[in-house]
Amino acid sequence: MKQAQRDCRRGLLTSPVSGTTTIKMTRTELIIQLLKVAIGLAFGAYFVWWSLQVLDRLTPAYDAPTVVRAS
Repeated sequence: MKQAQRDCRRGLLTSPVSGTTTIKMTRTELIIQLLKVAIGLAFGAYFVWWSLQVLDRLTPAYDAPTVVRAS
């Protein structure tokens, strides 16, 4: 019992069923992880926007539609 109390104070949680040990995340670590996710999403959104801009420039807007006539 005393070992479980010491582990809990250090942020370690031991599951009584599986016996596995997990580490609790501190508030600072959680904020850092959320910032990483937000920065990753921002870069991803910028990349998608940039890709669409490039595709828009590669596709001419004045191109006439192709008409296929059956003989």
